[in-house]
Amino acid sequence: LAVFDDHSNRPLYLGRSKRIATADHRIVCHARDRGCTRPNCTQPGYRCEVHHCPGWAGGGRTDADALWFACPRDHAGETNGHYTTTPSNGRLAWSDGNGPPEINHAHHPDELLNDPDDDP
Repeated sequence: LAVFDDHSNRPLYLGRSKRIATADHRIVCHARDRGCTRPNCTQPGYRCEVHHCPGWAGGGRTDADALWFACPRDHAGETNGHYTTTPSNGRLAWSDGNGPPEINHAHHPDELLNDPDDDP
């Protein structure tokens, strides 16, 4: 089953039919992630690979909402078991096993300016 974006008729949800992310998937990742999703990594999106979460080998799907940016170094680290990744509120959280999963704010400076005590 392939689900298409209404405006372009280009598939964004490929399930397990295809492993490699398309250019359209990269556009979605760039709009959402802007760069590597591992906390404190500042690699921009154009230097990132597309990471499946859950991983492809574990049954991951090539769907727009299951793909995330990771720089080559961090992507390899996750693939080799040095990190674990978990989706969290529309973002990807990473952990090295020494603490709770965290998201990367480096590409989203607006998040750092928000005061959690302010009324919306």
